[in-house]
Amino acid sequence: MLPKIFSIVKSISNYTSVIIIGSALFSLLYDVPKYRRMGYIREVRFIKAISFSYMIIGISMFIISFIGRR
Repeated sequence: MLPKIFSIVKSISNYTSVIIIGSALFSLLYDVPKYRRMGYIREVRFIKAISFSYMIIGISMFIISFIGRR
């Protein structure tokens, strides 16, 4: 199972993980203040949860691809 995961992640470039992390940061920096100003507290919590999970996924993809290339 683990070699299959490594082979999938090896096919994904590091730019993909950077784009995922960048989109999560953009969402945190742009959408959260806008929704907070409008008073949408549930949406702010949801966006934060999604953005943090995207960052964790992007960082783990970067680490796995770095380990898999050795």
